[in-house]
Amino acid sequence: MLCTGMTTDTELSTLPSTTLAGAIVDIARNPGQHLLREWNWKAALFSAALRAPIFFISDHHADAEHAGFAMLTEAAFAAGLGGFLGSIIQRLRDARPRWATALVMLVLIPAGLIAVQYVVHTWVSPQKIRGSLIASFLLAALSTGFNWFAMEQGAILTDGQADSLGHDLQHIPLIIYRFLMAGPRALRKLL
Repeated sequence: MLCTGMTTDTELSTLPSTTLAGAIVDIARNPGQHLLREWNWKAALFSAALRAPIFFISDHHADAEHAGFAMLTEAAFAAGLGGFLGSIIQRLRDARPRWATALVMLVLIPAGLIAVQYVVHTWVSPQKIRGSLIASFLLAALSTGFNWFAMEQGAILTDGQADSLGHDLQHIPLIIYRFLMAGPRALRKLL
């Protein structure tokens, strides 16, 4: 353990696993439990803080009022949906097979997010948003991957295993480092 609630690689291998299909069926059968009662407020907070500025910066061609409105729209959207996605990621974090879970986490969830985001932003403010959506997809894939990784480490959880937000924030720098090093470590193992 890194500290209370944080999970090491050795401990990850001993956690009970579930099939990806079983976890998805469980979410579909119990959406009130997994999407409402287990709504992940920590993921919502991080999502809004990271995603909203993208829409302000990428809408620089618009006047300040439209760019600000796009940013506020994204903050509300990201917080609401981020909490739902965080609860889904939390439920799927131990699912097997890992390659299929990775496909869901890194492609399907971000693609679904962008589809909903496109509808919301074109309905609210039909400005040029193509660049924002491309940047948002890339950020969604990266942030979903990071959330998955962080939850495997015991952070950003909101269930009975959760530590405080302050505790999570204290360990985020180490988790970011481990996340950034995961790719090079995997490549080194292949070579």
